[in-house]
Amino acid sequence: MAAFLSTSAGGLRLPGSLHIKGRRRNGCASHSKIIRAPRTERSTAVRKPLALRAASLRHANPDIQTPSALRIVPWTGSSRELKALEQLKLRLAGRGVTAPNDETLKWFLRDRSFDVNEAQDKVLATLRWRRALDWENISWVDVQAESKVGKAAIHDAHDVLGRPVIVMRPSKHIIGQFPISSTQKLCVLTAEQALEKLPEDGDTVLAIFDLRGFGPLNADLVLVRFLVDLFFVYYPRRLGQVLVVDSLWAFEPVWQAVKPWLKKYSALVRFVSSEQLRREYFLPNTIPPTFRR
Repeated sequence: MAAFLSTSAGGLRLPGSLHIKGRRRNGCASHSKIIRAPRTERSTAVRKPLALRAASLRHANPDIQTPSALRIVPWTGSSRELKALEQLKLRLAGRGVTAPNDETLKWFLRDRSFDVNEAQDKVLATLRWRRALDWENISWVDVQAESKVGKAAIHDAHDVLGRPVIVMRPSKHIIGQFPISSTQKLCVLTAEQALEKLPEDGDTVLAIFDLRGFGPLNADLVLVRFLVDLFFVYYPRRLGQVLVVDSLWAFEPVWQAVKPWLKKYSALVRFVSSEQLRREYFLPNTIPPTFRR
């Protein structure tokens, strides 16, 4: 599962993706994500058009972009930032924790606007979460049956801003059909897969929740709570936007329960129609198959 926590090759990596020892995807070893492995000439060439297109649209429709107040702050290398990094390393060492690599620690500091106490809490929480769920041994084999249902997948193309796209279909999720632990693993593996598709200058992914056909049997608040923690505690600032597409009346009680969990991050959620999705987020030849006319 590439690289969520990493100190060195084969070690821990945060927060790009979670390194799972020996995991293979589509027959190939997965790549690390927070410090990106050298790309082949072909893969770099594929990403250049995405970066150019994203740059040309960066000042376009603001509705399709991450709200400015929720974007991660940049790393400038200032003396204040470097001091915060050293403080975080010392604090983790004082707790007997082998610190993740500098790029990982920088990400958590940026996520917390360089508040060392808050960054430390998030790093430690992520390390505990990882150990508790034994992520070192997770693989796609664990979720093979559930992945075939079609409830979560990575779209082949990026959106118009160059973001990888996760497509979730809650109507395919029936409470109790699979163990919740299996569904959680599927969600983490899917998030990992999306992060592996980030372009060189990209930090965030687009999540699409297709609510067509959604009903009471699909309203799994336990799973939703897990997703909230996944993306806002363990993978902070990786969601650029969340689209809720063709919302039905049955989803309204769920949204009223979930919105307080998100707090200020509820501003990342946008309710759109299928037509808006096609028109604003994709080119005609990059629309996700389930949304094509």
